[in-house]
This record gives sequence, structure tokens and C-alpha cells, in this order.
Amino acid sequence: MPLQNRYKMIQRIQSIFLFLAIVAMGLMFNFPLVNFSGTPNVTYSILEMVADDGTPFPMEGKYVFIVIIVLVMLLLSASIALFKNRKGQMNLVRVSIFLELVILAGLFYYIGVNHSLVGEGYQMAYGIGYFMPIAAIGLSFLGLHFINKDEKLIKSVDRLR
Repeated sequence: MPLQNRYKMIQRIQSIFLFLAIVAMGLMFNFPLVNFSGTPNVTYSILEMVADDGTPFPMEGKYVFIVIIVLVMLLLSASIALFKNRKGQMNLVRVSIFLELVILAGLFYYIGVNHSLVGEGYQMAYGIGYFMPIAAIGLSFLGLHFINKDEKLIKSVDRLR
């Protein structure tokens, strides 16, 4: 099999992992981050923080999260498109992992602030959306691992020539 065909076949697994990381970041918009159970129950998502009676709570900083999430999704999409430039692809994935960690730290901080905003007497339960950045970080690391593995394979093939 020619080297070009093998090269295209090698790129598929990391593209799948990076695509799944994009999906995980996108799912943050659909799933709640935290549920506060009490009277009334309060659901906190990236887009809004709403009580079960429809009363919205003020949430400052949500636009920063939205911008960073979209930026991470764009960086991961660009890294999939850069499959011929593995070094550039690795750099984009590293930047996206850093931003995913920033999102996770920011969520931890804002959930603590909003817990005090909701008030005492509420029980807090993490929602599925809170774990999506963790999944995206793991998937991005897997993608980075396979990109690095391909880089080493291509270098070893070049040495044999």
C-alpha cells in the first residue's frame, strides 16, 4: 500500500476523538451543569440559571463561558482540518486542552458563587453538563496521543528511506 494511502488511514482515529471532544463541548449547551434541590428547585446551565417556577437568576460571566466553549470547538475543528500539518494540529489541541481546563476551573468557581447566590438549605447535585469538559479533556488527550503516535510513525518511515 502506498505511503499516501496509509497516511490518510492513520489520521482517522484522532479525528474521531477530536470530533467527539467537539460534541462533548457542544453538549454543555443542552445539559444542566448543576441542580439545586430545595424550594424552589434551581437548574443552572451554561445559558441560564432558572428556578422551576420560571424565575431567572442573574448569572454574570456566562458570555465568557460561551465564547471560550465556541473557541474550543473552533480550535478542535481547525485541528481536524489540519491533518496534513501534524505539528500545527498538536499545538491547536494543546491550546484547546488548556482552554478546556480554564472552563472547568471557571465552572467550579461560578458554581460555588451561584450556590451562595441561591441561598442556604439547597442540596447541590452536579448535572451531566458539568462533566462534559472533563470528557472533552480526555478525548483531546487521546487525540493528541494518536497525533503524536502518527508523527513518530511518519518520522520512522522517513528514516527508513
